[in-house]
Amino acid sequence: RRIIVALALLAALVQPSSACAVPNFSFGVHDDGAAVFNRDNLRDETLKRAYAFGARVQRTILYHDRSWHIYDRAIQRAHKRHLQVQMVIACNGRRWTPQEYATYVRGVVRHFRSKVRRWSLCNEPNQPGWLVAMPGYDLPTTYRLLHQAGYSAIKQVQPKRSEVLFGELSSNYYPLEFMRRVVCDNGDLSGTCTQIQA
Repeated sequence: RRIIVALALLAALVQPSSACAVPNFSFGVHDDGAAVFNRDNLRDETLKRAYAFGARVQRTILYHDRSWHIYDRAIQRAHKRHLQVQMVIACNGRRWTPQEYATYVRGVVRHFRSKVRRWSLCNEPNQPGWLVAMPGYDLPTTYRLLHQAGYSAIKQVQPKRSEVLFGELSSNYYPLEFMRRVVCDNGDLSGTCTQIQA
């Protein structure tokens, strides 16, 4: 209930007035405990309230060690409540190479492509535990390489319909410094920087 109340307050703060509408703005919720795994039997109430206060997107983290059938059912329930799903293809729990991650992402997108068109790669990659650095690389470089591999994999399977988000950083662990280091080799904006597609 606390997350619903907090999101409802946030919705009230960001709701555009009729005189000043914000184009291409969407509001979403994220509570996998209730919406996906039905914690405390709150799934239906969570989705109902989310839609009632203006949410049109349900953000869901796909863990590689969970059955995809759980997510199939969660997506179906979200759609019944008129919520689109943004799926985060998590990087946690293992040390990925870009090739391994791209292969996994292609499999995920093939499975869910008829139901999901908005994706993000690696939840809160600047937070230790959500991402494990590849040997010889730091976390920002690892994230950049995994994002690039995952982006290409999504566009191979779902070239026109897909949206691929970049970032979604934790507010802890110095997100701006992390982002500088993702796009620029040493976090130096005057140095060599990499173009990120998203």
